[in-house]
Amino acid sequence: MSAGPLTVAVLFWAGGLARAPSALHVRERRPLCAALLAFAVALTVDVPAVYVRVDGLLGIPNIADLIEHVFGMFGVFAMLVALRGLVGHGNRSRWAETRIAVLAAAVGASAGLFVAARLPVEAPHFTDRYGHLPVIAAYWSITVAYFGVALIELAQVVVTRSGRVRRATLRIGLRVVGAGVVLGVVYSAIKIVELVVDEDSAASGVRQLAHRLDPIVLVAGAAVIGVGLLLPAADTTWHHAGTSVRERVALLRLRPLWLDLTEAMPEVVLGQRPSLWADLCGRDVSFRLYRRMIEIRDVALAARVGEVMPTLAPDRAATLLSGLVTDTGRDETALDGGDEQDAGQELRPLLELAREWQPRHRHRSDVTA
Repeated sequence: MSAGPLTVAVLFWAGGLARAPSALHVRERRPLCAALLAFAVALTVDVPAVYVRVDGLLGIPNIADLIEHVFGMFGVFAMLVALRGLVGHGNRSRWAETRIAVLAAAVGASAGLFVAARLPVEAPHFTDRYGHLPVIAAYWSITVAYFGVALIELAQVVVTRSGRVRRATLRIGLRVVGAGVVLGVVYSAIKIVELVVDEDSAASGVRQLAHRLDPIVLVAGAAVIGVGLLLPAADTTWHHAGTSVRERVALLRLRPLWLDLTEAMPEVVLGQRPSLWADLCGRDVSFRLYRRMIEIRDVALAARVGEVMPTLAPDRAATLLSGLVTDTGRDETALDGGDEQDAGQELRPLLELAREWQPRHRHRSDVTA
């Protein structure tokens, strides 16, 4: 029974910890990271062996169940903040302060009912042991109510905003999270059935069915929410990875041309020339590519006014200049208004020139720092 929640918990831990470094530096990424880690904690303490261990460490019987409830509600809260930020609402929503107040009230009421219940006997199967107590039924009702409020707000976000979101993965992610929250409400309702239906009553069959569905719905709901939360982030990561690969390939394609030109005019290079290894594996590839484009264009601008002669042969200077004329006839080496041009449009003629350029010889800087 514990394998499913533990597996999903590990996935949440992996997703949350993977996003933690960037979340520390980028404020907008913190809610999603917090949601993933909160759900990870809630699922982890639900595992019986961990449940008992947590209670033993804190010295309070069944405190792990309260931790599970509190982190589950906080995870839903952070999830809603993250999703509103993704669709552009941020903290401008009129519900911003209300959400915090509702969370505080739910956490406070849950803690108060837990203390009032006086549960001295350790019980990893908490609902089976204490489900007959009215105060525990109220305790679980708070979770049902909070998930219900979250579902209403999430439905509002999906209905009012998802249709206007351009990114397909974000639209799909919102709807998948909505399905996960629905399963969360179903799970909470199942717990209420386990709490209010007596094992010896005529409806005991319903209670047994609820008991069997309990772990299945928990794992399914958590997994669906995790997929919905991570889908837009995974798409962004994939997009950034693809961009990084393309930029590094462009950097390497420009390298022979750049080596030839900067040998003719080494003063355009700031600091030491980066080695081939640095181009292959170095950090800040976007900045490296941007610098390489600027340095090539600096040499071309100097060639245009004859400054690099005779270190750059006239025929090669002519090839350089002709290769950097755009399809519209405007000379890109003039650099006036270059900031207004799209980076891709600036890169294309450089790559075409690099393809046709024949370096005079190989340089030792290709293999040395």
